[in-house]
Amino acid sequence: MDAATVWPVAFHERSYVDQAVALLQDVVPQTQGVGSPSSTSDIREYVTWSKFLDHSTTTSSLMIAIGRPSGCQLWSISKTGEAEEVLSLRGRPIVVFQVIIDPLQSSEDDFQKERPLVSMTRDDRSASTHSVEFLSLRSGSTVYTIKDLKSRALSVVSNQRSVIVVTESNIVIYFSHNMNRHYSITRWCSAVGGETVPLALGEAWMAFADTRLVPVHQSCGGMSGEGGQTYAATVISALGKGITTLGETLWYKPSTNRDYSQRQSSSNAINEHQCAAGVVTILNNNKVPQGTQVNVEQLEPDSGYLVAHFPAFSNQNVVAMTFDGTGTLLAAASELGQSFNVFHIVT
Repeated sequence: MDAATVWPVAFHERSYVDQAVALLQDVVPQTQGVGSPSSTSDIREYVTWSKFLDHSTTTSSLMIAIGRPSGCQLWSISKTGEAEEVLSLRGRPIVVFQVIIDPLQSSEDDFQKERPLVSMTRDDRSASTHSVEFLSLRSGSTVYTIKDLKSRALSVVSNQRSVIVVTESNIVIYFSHNMNRHYSITRWCSAVGGETVPLALGEAWMAFADTRLVPVHQSCGGMSGEGGQTYAATVISALGKGITTLGETLWYKPSTNRDYSQRQSSSNAINEHQCAAGVVTILNNNKVPQGTQVNVEQLEPDSGYLVAHFPAFSNQNVVAMTFDGTGTLLAAASELGQSFNVFHIVT
């Protein structure tokens, strides 16, 4: 499909995503086939997912990826509202799609002439081995492939130093400038039926949901208590690790003890094999030795790369996390969707 440009139209009380999708529907290929709506009156190929992508290191334009049953499209939306097609992929459904942030040192970049890059994974649930492809937005061709993954990829996250591939069996961190394997994490918690792994990537630190709290590595601070009762800790540990809670529950829907117990019991049953500890571990990516397999339970106290290890929630799993621009504030959301906490990581 040739590249196309969609001009902006007047806003009609729709969300940003709905408006963008409506703009792009005019140029999405018409098809009737596998995955099409059952109604014979609608022959347009429907949208299965959409996401905004950040690539501020290369362009100031907003980027949006649109997934379809037969592939996906990547669009760049300028400040004037014009949507220009950057990439169109046809074939099998694409389940993971992410723009890769350019490395910090371009002189050491093996893919400098090919950038910007995007990572993608096609729907390969039935395959014996899995892979992640990296495509150049300059040429549209595949420039690198991570092959022979033991399980399917769930997500890809990147910054100027690292590319992180999250699979069903482990989390693997690669160097951004050459895609060489850096280290892996073998113990972590998933969420949302095992389809997502809560993690956050800052400039130097990475946070992920851990399976359980290891007392010998526990940082001062974090959340504690039964039910919805928590405390805000402001103590810095003697080991130089600490957390300060800046924000706690900002909104809470009152419920009876019986109602809460029923929901908690149901949640624990669903997540029994995925953990419901609410524990967060933060690592310093720059200090983890290459080839390391990280498991907090097996870490030595003087490993040098464990930044913090603490409970973000007292009795709920973590489903989402993100760092602020400084990389020192961490926001975590709970599985019930009723609260989130913001922590200041002190070192």
